[in-house]
Amino acid sequence: MRATLTLLMLGFALASCGSGAPSQEVRDREIARSDTLPVMGQERRVAVIAQGSFDGTGLAAEQRFDSLLEPALRARGINAIIVLLPPGKPLPVPKPELILADSRISGTGDTAGVPVLRLDSAGALAGKPDLVQADGQHPNALGVETLVAAAGRQVAAELSVQAVGEK
Repeated sequence: MRATLTLLMLGFALASCGSGAPSQEVRDREIARSDTLPVMGQERRVAVIAQGSFDGTGLAAEQRFDSLLEPALRARGINAIIVLLPPGKPLPVPKPELILADSRISGTGDTAGVPVLRLDSAGALAGKPDLVQADGQHPNALGVETLVAAAGRQVAAELSVQAVGEK
């Protein structure tokens, strides 16, 4: 009886331990919602082409992709400054280090040698009706958070590669 009780207690203890850590996607969403992040390191300018899933159609300003990406990158230790770039407009001065565009956008105009990172927003949202608005194309607030999490990882990786290449 005592051995059975010991095994039962051990089983409950192990089951309750689990990893307890939220998934990377959940952590990224929480990061994207944060608004009290310190500015760290060299300023890194990222231009976001405001078209496709990034244009904020139907969402409040604080729920838009460009509004959430900056704090998400800062939480990753990147002093990001996000610049919205209307389609077909020239690059701002100072020039960004990276341009982020929806993969559905056919052209990005003259990028003046700035690398373009394409985010497959359609793929990230495909088959997930809870992440899109009623039009079936534009992300809702949760969909934007999902895209920001994916973009945050990709942008951070790209800027890290650029930083290593500069040394």
